[in-house]
Amino acid sequence: MSFRFDINAMRALAVLAVVIFHLNPSYLQGGFAGVDVFFVISGYLMTSIIFKSHKLNSWSLWAFYLARAMRIIPALLFLSIILLLLGWFLLIGNDYSILNTHVFDSLLFISNITYWQAAGYFNASSKENWLLHTWSLSVEWQFYLLYPILISVLLKCFSVKFTKRIILITIIPLAILAFYLSSHSPSASFFLFPTRAWEMLAGGLVFLYPIKLSDQYKNVFSNIGVLVVTGSYFFIDESFAWPGIYTLLPVLGSVLIIASNDQTSIFSRNTTFQYVGNLSYSIYLWHWPIIVYFNFFGSPFNNDIYTLLFSIILISIFSLFSYYLVEKSKLIKKTFLYLFLPFLVVIVFSKFLENDIADINTKRSINESSRSDFINYYSNKLNNLNEDYWLNCNVYNNSLNNKGLFINENCFIKGSELFLWGDSHAESFSYGLRTLLLDNRTINQATSSACKPSLYESNLKGQMKKACDFSNELALEKIELLKPKIVFIAQANSHERTDWDEIYDRLIGLGVKSIYLIGPLPQWSPTLPKAIAYRHWNSFMDTIEDSNMDTIEDSNMDEGIIETNDVLTASNFKMEFINVFDFLCKPGVQYYKCKVRNDGDLFTIDYGHLGRAGSIFIVEHKLLPLIKTKR
Repeated sequence: MSFRFDINAMRALAVLAVVIFHLNPSYLQGGFAGVDVFFVISGYLMTSIIFKSHKLNSWSLWAFYLARAMRIIPALLFLSIILLLLGWFLLIGNDYSILNTHVFDSLLFISNITYWQAAGYFNASSKENWLLHTWSLSVEWQFYLLYPILISVLLKCFSVKFTKRIILITIIPLAILAFYLSSHSPSASFFLFPTRAWEMLAGGLVFLYPIKLSDQYKNVFSNIGVLVVTGSYFFIDESFAWPGIYTLLPVLGSVLIIASNDQTSIFSRNTTFQYVGNLSYSIYLWHWPIIVYFNFFGSPFNNDIYTLLFSIILISIFSLFSYYLVEKSKLIKKTFLYLFLPFLVVIVFSKFLENDIADINTKRSINESSRSDFINYYSNKLNNLNEDYWLNCNVYNNSLNNKGLFINENCFIKGSELFLWGDSHAESFSYGLRTLLLDNRTINQATSSACKPSLYESNLKGQMKKACDFSNELALEKIELLKPKIVFIAQANSHERTDWDEIYDRLIGLGVKSIYLIGPLPQWSPTLPKAIAYRHWNSFMDTIEDSNMDTIEDSNMDEGIIETNDVLTASNFKMEFINVFDFLCKPGVQYYKCKVRNDGDLFTIDYGHLGRAGSIFIVEHKLLPLIKTKR
């Protein structure tokens, strides 16, 4: 196949979108769709290789696999070895074991399944996973494994024409499956191969059903495709079901570019795009670990712009190093490929000898027992929240434990004056309320993970949507029945998207006397315990100033904590607003300086959920005085 300048430019457009999105989603809110462009490209190229080889009677499944391995594995293995070496000296406790596991999963090309299975209650921050981005490589490799076998069988049993029709027909149910699951099981739809296969088959159809265009129309359709792909990066965002119906935008745009086969346009012949396209695989591999590094260890600069520029410089350096040392060097590529099997044996061996991993961890100088014990202490707290949070009152948690859509009747006590309504951030206040009120039966609670209080159906997906809608409906039903005097509402984010006056009017109509909206809590990246262990270990102050405390905007494209508080404070809406963030945090030298512990115990046990100390402290100083004035 002659070199396709348009496809190389597409690679550049795709990888730049992904990198910009990961550096800061607000810069390009739909940049994650660059991965979908890569899927279409892979489908086109693999289909052309397979069908052309069969036509020339030169097809070899082994040669196909070897070529794909030579393309994918060496650079990935190089990255994995570097991460494991650096992790040995930098990562504390279980973080190194997790990295070891993720390297194993990535090299076996099953990391997409790993990250799908990790979805659930209190998910770890994505920026703690050094190889999260390899999920797309795993999807592509699964395509490489299965697709040629399927095509070979079809071509052996049927004609080329019939085989092409089967592929054309197959894309329809696969796309329908993806669209359905994106609303009902979004994590599975996002990560798994069957719901991504239609995108790769769409690229394959461009080869199987080529369109002949004059030079004039080539340029027109190619430009339309570029506009559609680029426009999708700005139009879509993380709130869209993905891969859903709107995934057709980057997919069809990519199809138009490839089908046009315009090798002379400004887009195709752009020197910068061609160079970035050549580097695209190495850029994709290295950009995410560099972002995760800053998430763990912070930036050497007290300026976000400098940090951004430094990140881009590091991504460029490591990508160039990987490209010229590994991708372009045939000798090095072969060396890394030969290293693959023995290295994988070591990884497998270490994975199944977890006790040995624990022993090895104790020999690493960075893994001094005090830091490791500190992180494990709060990790254990996070895993044992039943008593503190009353998780029987959390609908989604109950559904995960196969109890169905259910809230324990002990969560609703007739005669109680207080009602707590919201998501897991709301239920983090329950321990302080029950402890300081000296009676664990004095509050009612209706909560569900990721569920924002609302009078309408949630825009969540799948089981989480069902749990949220049930929780909100039950909360309103129980408030009407029990008629509590005071309702506390809390949620993690997105406060500015809700019509709080409408909720206030509804609750007042149900007999509630006082309604309080608790503002967002400080949220840390990757978690507050890890921020202390990695970036503030030598500080014994109860307050810290940290660049990785989210104050500007969150990953879901909502307003940040500061903007949210400004909006809610200035709104003069009917319910009373409790500004928790301003109570805990004040402007520091470069960033906000926040109180994070009391009597040595951290307020927050992960990125933003309160532990016992934080719950008691805020309830004692902010909520309890309000309760006393209303009784």
